[in-house]
Amino acid sequence: MKRTWIFTLILSIFALSAAAKVNTAYQLSFDPEKHYVDVEMTVSGLEGPEALLKMPVWAPGYYLILNSPKHLSGFETTDAQGNPLKWERVGKTGWKVATEGNSEIKAKYRIFANRQSVGEAQVDEKKAFLPGNEIYLYVDGAKDAPATVTLNLPQQWQTVSTGLKPEGDNTWSATDYDLLVDSPIYIGNQAVKKFKLDGRDYEIAVAEVKDLDLDKYADEMGAIVTAASELMGHVPYDRYAFIWMGRGGGGLEHINSQACFSDEGLYSPERADHQRWLRFAAHEYYHLYNVKCIRPFELGPFDYDQENYTDQLWVSEGLTCYYEGALLQRAGLCTPEELMDIWAGFIRGLEKTPGRNVQPLWASSYDIWLNFFPSDGNSNDVLVSYYVKGPVVGAMMDLAIRDATDNRRSLDDLMRLLYNRYYLEKGRGFTTPEFWEAATEVAEGNPLQDIRDYVFTLKPIDYDKHLGVAGLRLDRDNWKLVEVADATPRQIKIRESIFGKK
Repeated sequence: MKRTWIFTLILSIFALSAAAKVNTAYQLSFDPEKHYVDVEMTVSGLEGPEALLKMPVWAPGYYLILNSPKHLSGFETTDAQGNPLKWERVGKTGWKVATEGNSEIKAKYRIFANRQSVGEAQVDEKKAFLPGNEIYLYVDGAKDAPATVTLNLPQQWQTVSTGLKPEGDNTWSATDYDLLVDSPIYIGNQAVKKFKLDGRDYEIAVAEVKDLDLDKYADEMGAIVTAASELMGHVPYDRYAFIWMGRGGGGLEHINSQACFSDEGLYSPERADHQRWLRFAAHEYYHLYNVKCIRPFELGPFDYDQENYTDQLWVSEGLTCYYEGALLQRAGLCTPEELMDIWAGFIRGLEKTPGRNVQPLWASSYDIWLNFFPSDGNSNDVLVSYYVKGPVVGAMMDLAIRDATDNRRSLDDLMRLLYNRYYLEKGRGFTTPEFWEAATEVAEGNPLQDIRDYVFTLKPIDYDKHLGVAGLRLDRDNWKLVEVADATPRQIKIRESIFGKK
């Protein structure tokens, strides 16, 4: 074991040394009418007789094999003087280039971009949406190399929105390939509202404005950002972009941005619709902490060639669903009653799903690569979503921790511990045993066995037991959380610490 560890360390140091010498620059041009992105990639600092250029087959956070290389065509390579270099295909993800001793090479290729999703590229006359996994090749073994992206824009597009660092002259930079892939670019004529908060730069970019009050949204997003930063005690970025695109479905989290398709909630004057959109934005925002920083060990460094399996997406997604409501309440954007209704909505969704009696929560995470868009006729009967059961288990976990520690500790403390210990101090994700060790530590030695059972078995959730900690009960006739009349001061204190005072 010791020799293997040392050998792995040597390989890692060698890879870091090689990556430190490599730099990559991308020039992007566009053919909106035919839905193409033309890419010229310049790689410098290479050593050796060949370089393997690769392309991801999936996007982090979008747990579906997209096979993006099938949209790449017209590949060719040259040296710095324009002399052609030989190359060959390696599997579905690779292009191996014979560098002939050249330290700098160029690669040109086209990407057909005409799909609409948060993980796929789309270019048309009105705009370009560029998720990095669909655009950029990388040098195998040099993902840590820095990169720049320069955009050659058509005249009809005036605005660029991205979380990448601006370098001037329509150029942006990333410290490494993982960050580049994790930083989508939206180009078009979107409305932009920029604001500063605690010395950091923010922007809200909206493709379809429709008389939106962007000043109000800036205040609301600022309040959510403040609530999250106070919760976590740290902010891991210098700038952040809220990219809200045209009508569609879904959103995807990024370390320095979010890319979300809009629905009526963005535009509706109705409070319930507006809150639904705020929860959506808060969810994608909190993901920059929970999954981008606090992450299962299997999710990074990413293997872009294949599925990355983990049984912990109920933490990454489920606990983020839990915090989307909590952040709104702490930001002053929802009342205690509205937060209770959010809890009750998740519980109702779970209890109305027959699959809760068939699939345990951990398997919902592990099997997501098979069921990212479940469409079989029996899906509801045999599957349970971590988007539904995850926040319910998160709520019960928060109550269990508070109960075990007389409200001295909470789920907040667990999230901060994971963030500080594994992201800031160790620079890696947590393993499944490490998650439960941390949870037990926060619960002051209580192993939280009920919560473990809700994750790893089909044990029904004991709502009376857990909600009773906060002096609440579940009204199944109306799917409401109801305050019990004889709640103790301890129960009331716990309830108010979660939902706020009425």
